[in-house]
Amino acid sequence: MRVDFVFGYVAQVDKFAIFTGVDGAYDSQGVGLVSLIPEEFQVEGLEVVFDGVYYSCDGISPSIPGQVYYCLDVSAIKLLVD
Repeated sequence: MRVDFVFGYVAQVDKFAIFTGVDGAYDSQGVGLVSLIPEEFQVEGLEVVFDGVYYSCDGISPSIPGQVYYCLDVSAIKLLVD
């Protein structure tokens, strides 16, 4: 099974994020707000592979039903290569 992680920008909090699907749900999405990310990855739509740790973010209301926001500390990231 291939899992894609798509990089994007969340204007509501002025941060880039890694968007992921939620297992077992077709209409839910995890949004990992990235604290620090290299400039070359600050492009919406990039498919990436990464290592990191998700943790709770308080005070962020999803703008789209089915989204769940987390903070994300990325320790390694690279472009997804088919």
